[in-house]
Amino acid sequence: MIIALQINSKKQIQSYILHDIETRILGVAERLDDEFTNIPILDLCNNAQEIEFNDSYYLELIKRNSLKLITTDRDFDSFQSEIDIIGL
Repeated sequence: MIIALQINSKKQIQSYILHDIETRILGVAERLDDEFTNIPILDLCNNAQEIEFNDSYYLELIKRNSLKLITTDRDFDSFQSEIDIIGL
């Protein structure tokens, strides 16, 4: 989907993005506390040998909360994990 807008200022851009987040994303999503201080960083670093550190962090967060990952990130195509990874 392509949306064309006539935006004349940074404030208008911010307003549009915030409105989109509130109505399209938060309307169907649930916010999650990531409890970053409880995640063992060394485990993330070990996984980071196979995938990027941020991807490793997301996998740990998903695993701890029994979620599924839906992604277009090709880094996960050949990664083996105990979580469900749905590639688009």
